[in-house]
Amino acid sequence: MMNACDVIVVGGGLAGLSAGASAAEHGAAVVVFEQGEEQLYPCNSRYAGGMMHLAFVDMGLAPEELAARLLAKRPEDIDEALLATVAHRSRETLDWLVDKADARFIKAGAEPWQRWCLAPIRPRRSGLAWTGRGPDRVLRGLERHLQSRNGRLLRGRRVCGLRPKVGGGFEVDVECGGETMLWHGRSVILADGGFQNSSGLVGATLAPEPERTLRRNAGTANGLSMQLAETLGLRTSALHRFYGHIVSAGALGDARLWPWPTLDELAMAGMLLDETGRDVGEGLASGVAMANRVAAGAGRNRFFVVIDDRIWRDIGPHTRVVPCNPFLATLNAPAHRSRDLLVAAAEAGIDPAGLSQSIMARNQKSPAERGTRRPLYEPPFHILPAIAGITYTMSGVEIGTDCTVFDNAHHPVPGLYAAGATAGGLEGGAETFYLGGLAKAAILGRIAGSAACRFINRVL
Repeated sequence: MMNACDVIVVGGGLAGLSAGASAAEHGAAVVVFEQGEEQLYPCNSRYAGGMMHLAFVDMGLAPEELAARLLAKRPEDIDEALLATVAHRSRETLDWLVDKADARFIKAGAEPWQRWCLAPIRPRRSGLAWTGRGPDRVLRGLERHLQSRNGRLLRGRRVCGLRPKVGGGFEVDVECGGETMLWHGRSVILADGGFQNSSGLVGATLAPEPERTLRRNAGTANGLSMQLAETLGLRTSALHRFYGHIVSAGALGDARLWPWPTLDELAMAGMLLDETGRDVGEGLASGVAMANRVAAGAGRNRFFVVIDDRIWRDIGPHTRVVPCNPFLATLNAPAHRSRDLLVAAAEAGIDPAGLSQSIMARNQKSPAERGTRRPLYEPPFHILPAIAGITYTMSGVEIGTDCTVFDNAHHPVPGLYAAGATAGGLEGGAETFYLGGLAKAAILGRIAGSAACRFINRVL
């Protein structure tokens, strides 16, 4: 006998639960399938730090002002209409999370964009410390809200197939306990979280040697929607970048060195070099862009963050979430330190001639030319072997302003939607545009859930 419901949601992260709860609010019979079996199953949303912003702009601004600021930041390859839609749904989504998911927000810093951090915030210590923190509380709250509207979250269910059903709706294959069950949904929302845990997809789009990057994530997003896109002929985004950070190379073997601290702020103040001594961070405006460059070049080079002691003292204790100084030293992260920069470089395996040339070029620049970069002259010098840590992928299934998915002929697929890191068009691209994962997940989830209900009501 086939199981049936109005709306099937694939994935129980923030995007999936927001979609499911929104659809249930509108009267739909909703089932959310989550592959994790644990009560507090792992997912990127649960592990997140809790900061909610849109491209480092305050989400609480009036919709028109927020939209104007985001569109002023928008690179040409980011979907203008979709970005404007997200801006206009931003503040109401914050209020919705407070009202429906018992979210609490605190201001986590002096910048306006740091106004909306889910509380309680994570402690300033290394390693995963998410239980009972803001994002975890919100997921629990959304599950309660979903259930209060007669929606269901079914754990230990892995969606492994999807196809349109003759006469409308979709057939969905769901694995559970070694058996495959067939479900029918009038509408389906894909919210499986991206493809950062698929070595094949990451290797084809982001990093030629994925094993030389850190999976700075929950390890659960295997690219189901990208696989379905190929089998169903769905249109996908080509804005292949990822959100992530530069982390210590030691993080590959020591879980205490991720998700924090990250080396972004040290690299932005100092230098990011490859083993030839070339400054590969030159011209890049963020640690996220640097991490993408490191991942793309990891098959050919090793990379290093190079700073002097002034940067270590001034910036190291104030890096975001967990301070690099003293945690990197406390955790014995790989490092080469010497009063002679060339001695440290030789120990690290950096070509001394190339490094000398890069240092000379840096130190000769004017303050205006250097921007956030500083001259390096105060010993001892610190050379930190670095790798890219991939948190979530930014490209995915292309969507419209109501989260509708398109086929390769750019026709909307009736009843099929995507949200969160599954959806493309809002992040990535040539400039590695970063919008904000938690905000994108919650806003697009709500849009997709209500759109799925409108679709169902039209076809009934």
